[in-house]
Amino acid sequence: MTDQANLERAYRRLLAWYPREFRQEHEQEILAVLMASAPDGQRRPGLVESADLIRSGLWMRLCPSVPRSAYTVPGGRSQRKRQPPDLRIRRRVRR
Repeated sequence: MTDQANLERAYRRLLAWYPREFRQEHEQEILAVLMASAPDGQRRPGLVESADLIRSGLWMRLCPSVPRSAYTVPGGRSQRKRQPPDLRIRRRVRR
């Protein structure tokens, strides 16, 4: 097997952590992005990349009903971008 084939196989194994419905809809696109961003000669996913894929897949499986932030949902609260509260506090302190 070539390095590319081994890498693709490893990525497919990591994507198995995601729910089946999500994989059926998005696996090819995610796999294409992962393969395109991999450096030449890479044989397997990196530790951080693997951990992130596993974490995200588990999160989607364990918390499927957690709503997205109201700021990212169309029609949700205010569409105006706000700074996180801690940044506003820091600005007040600096003045």
